[in-house]
Amino acid sequence: APLLGVLVGAVPVISIPANLLVVPVVTLVTLPSLLLGLLGYEFADGIGRWLLTLADISLVTVFAVLDWLLAIVPVHVQSFGYFSSTTAVLAGLAAFTCCLPLRFALRMVAVLGLLPMLLANTANLPLGEFRLQVLDVGQGSAALIDTRSHRIVVDAGPKIDTRFDAGESIVMPALRRTGSDRVDLFGAIRRCRDGHSWVWDKVRFTTLQCAEGTNRNDRSCTLLIENQRQSVYLSGDIGIQAEHALVDRLPERLSVLVSPHHGSRSSSSSLFTRHVAPQWVIHSAGRFSRYGHPHPLVSNRFALECSRQLVTGLVGGITWSSADPERIFSQRLGSLTLAFAPGLHRLDESACAEKPTNPSVRRH
Repeated sequence: APLLGVLVGAVPVISIPANLLVVPVVTLVTLPSLLLGLLGYEFADGIGRWLLTLADISLVTVFAVLDWLLAIVPVHVQSFGYFSSTTAVLAGLAAFTCCLPLRFALRMVAVLGLLPMLLANTANLPLGEFRLQVLDVGQGSAALIDTRSHRIVVDAGPKIDTRFDAGESIVMPALRRTGSDRVDLFGAIRRCRDGHSWVWDKVRFTTLQCAEGTNRNDRSCTLLIENQRQSVYLSGDIGIQAEHALVDRLPERLSVLVSPHHGSRSSSSSLFTRHVAPQWVIHSAGRFSRYGHPHPLVSNRFALECSRQLVTGLVGGITWSSADPERIFSQRLGSLTLAFAPGLHRLDESACAEKPTNPSVRRH
């Protein structure tokens, strides 16, 4: 369980009854019947056929019981274990102690070391601060926003037929690993209203939309998040037309920008990049994607604004907090700061040093 919680992100509860059923049935019935049936089929057709039928019936029964387990156990309690590596180490030591030849009472005390795996995660953000997580979902977008007591999911990544669902495989584990899996707002299914604004825990959220956009991308629902000092803009898939329509409603010198349309050449115009001039730019794009996002022209424009640029497909999921705006954390590179962050281009540090590091949030 400790290893699964860290490496996979979840410990399936139903794996315990499932294995109690599957292991003995497959070991004692299915496998012997299959092997003896194949052998007997050569010498006694009737016996071989009967044994192969028994192996088949045993598997059908196992799958039927597993489907029943999935049906009766609610989804939100089918797994646990979205815990930190520290919790995993402590639980692992406790589990190891339970296996030692100690007195029964001492081993039962060691069992208490397993309980932290069941504790719920919390965001632990101060009032007025917020956290952004941009998940690595390949060529797609998925982000989580936390305030002290609220969570928002903005998009849930791609779903490729029945083979892969980023929402199920990436977003849900990330939710449970970093806080509650209770979501207050799901950006992908909410009807967008241009200019709609609300405040949660002293953090302001505003939805912006170019309703007159000529295509679906330009009509993307975008989200601006602000507190007293920092501002973050999730720009969706907007193109140049929508950027020009919305730019005057955006703050200058954003703290973080999730780049429009994954860094596509059809977005991030010079007017837009010059106005928002973000400290951090996150390109939510797949590694080795055939689209080649972010486009070199787009990367150059942000480089001219001395923005530090990161691609989720290259550095993994990215976490930024308004409480420590000059620091960002990526899955593969760890903690990075504005003073030391590998951008996509070599910057003129002397020129960048002249730019203010604390963005001024201008409200309209």
